[in-house]
Amino acid sequence: EPEVRVQVGNLNVPIQDYFSNYPPMIRFIDLSELDGNLLIRPQHTQELIFPDERFEVWNWEGVDLTKESIWKNGVKRDDSIQARVAKQFVESNFDIVFDDDAPGESADLVCLKEEEDYIKLVLVHCKFTKGQTAGERVKDVVEVSSQAVRSAKWKWKFKDLCRHLSERERRLSTEFRPTRFLSGQASEVNKFLKLSRFKEIKSEIIIVQPGLSKANHTPDQVAVLASAYSYLKETIGVNLDIICSY
Repeated sequence: EPEVRVQVGNLNVPIQDYFSNYPPMIRFIDLSELDGNLLIRPQHTQELIFPDERFEVWNWEGVDLTKESIWKNGVKRDDSIQARVAKQFVESNFDIVFDDDAPGESADLVCLKEEEDYIKLVLVHCKFTKGQTAGERVKDVVEVSSQAVRSAKWKWKFKDLCRHLSERERRLSTEFRPTRFLSGQASEVNKFLKLSRFKEIKSEIIIVQPGLSKANHTPDQVAVLASAYSYLKETIGVNLDIICSY
């Protein structure tokens, strides 16, 4: 059988050696962790709670809840979830609203705003639903919660995030879609990079899932959200907010 190898930078080793030297860490919803072959369970199991005040209800009239991205197959979809959210941030006078929705994204929308004594960074993760109404589908929150957790790294890598946005703007430009900036422009990214030397970055992570109901969510949905909330709060000190349906 052919040998399977892993290449990371200059490292090129058999896959078994890679996982032996760099065992994966898996964190489960109940906050237990699998570090390689070692399962670690919390000594005192805590009840997973997602604070009710972190739910924010929006009116989704005129939005097709089965459409997630602003662009698909070269067509702009103004009735999509991302378009509705982007419009809200643009109208809230964010200096930069960047559509990073593509493989390798930092978030679906990256929003930056200069405040008097800090920089506000909002990473927005949107997810469509298979139903036109809010429901009890656990799948509606699993993937988007995972995306929110993975984006935690950007709080400590603002310089890398600015480089990421500039590179994506250059590389993803097409004839029918020349820019990813929905508000602002590429030169303003450099402005924020310079400002970050003098101003604190205050980060927010937001999940947008109109398929989730604030009034009728299920314990299983809350368990997923609470796990992501707990992880973000404990590791980077950032709250997780949910924009959903009534």
